[in-house]
Amino acid sequence: MEYKISLLSQFSQSEQDKYLTTIAGWHQQQWTDKCIETRMQQLECYRYNKEIPLMYLAHETELMGSIAINKNQNTHQIKESESASVWISNLYVDNKYRQKGVGRSLLAMVISAMKKTPCTTLYLTTNDQQQFYKNRGWQELPSKMGRSKNLSLFRYGLM
Repeated sequence: MEYKISLLSQFSQSEQDKYLTTIAGWHQQQWTDKCIETRMQQLECYRYNKEIPLMYLAHETELMGSIAINKNQNTHQIKESESASVWISNLYVDNKYRQKGVGRSLLAMVISAMKKTPCTTLYLTTNDQQQFYKNRGWQELPSKMGRSKNLSLFRYGLM
């Protein structure tokens, strides 16, 4: 299966509108903690950026998946010395493209892009994909997450 991975900011305004609507719908189905309008507002920050925060999209004739990069997200969950950090968030692959390497490719693209920056460590949280990240070299950390006992904190060293 061939597809491209591109930054959201590389698409036209109308394509961005379409893709952000799709992504907000995916996120709403997966994580029901926010209304769709709130999700759309939160996704707006990725629209024009060429620096963090960024969103990468896997696409061919249609959108297949997405992943975001943010700074200083969830800093209450890690040590004070690591609070100026870069976080991976909202890795999501449409159901019909799962188990085809799209999520792995999106994650690899972000890691590759971040290795070209001064960033030395990436962080993320997940409540149901722990093994996916462990299989890709991410280290699970003890966390201070009171919101959910199932939420796990991970770190990936870029050095």
